[in-house]
Amino acid sequence: MTEQPFFHTMDIFPQETAEQNKLYRFFELLREGRLTSTRCNRCDIVLWPPRTVCPSCFSDELEWVDLPKRAKLFAHTVQWAGVPTGFEIPLLMGMVEFESGLKILSRIVDAKPEDLEIGREVEFTVREIPGNRVVHAFRPVAPR
Repeated sequence: MTEQPFFHTMDIFPQETAEQNKLYRFFELLREGRLTSTRCNRCDIVLWPPRTVCPSCFSDELEWVDLPKRAKLFAHTVQWAGVPTGFEIPLLMGMVEFESGLKILSRIVDAKPEDLEIGREVEFTVREIPGNRVVHAFRPVAPR
């Protein structure tokens, strides 16, 4: 974690607590090293981000499911300015695609901008950020 001289505001509504967020279980599982989301039991769609109600059929019959540990880089970008406190510069972001076709936005870590290429295999990891928080991230898989 990199300390940076940026102003950090207080989080009035903590997102990782049961008192403030119906999806706090996502963060509990993330702390256990699991990337999860919700699947609608009525229409069998895996949703991202996790939801409390299915946007397709409006059912609230959802269950937590584990997402795969590996994906492929579908798109990426590099952010040099305006990077949030606790994030490294440059901030690498990518859209990763699972074999199922589900795509999610994620930080890309343990890489340089020149390491990123469309189709590169990436693997899930968890990173701590300021405020005793965790976020999901992916890192390039070493070439075989």
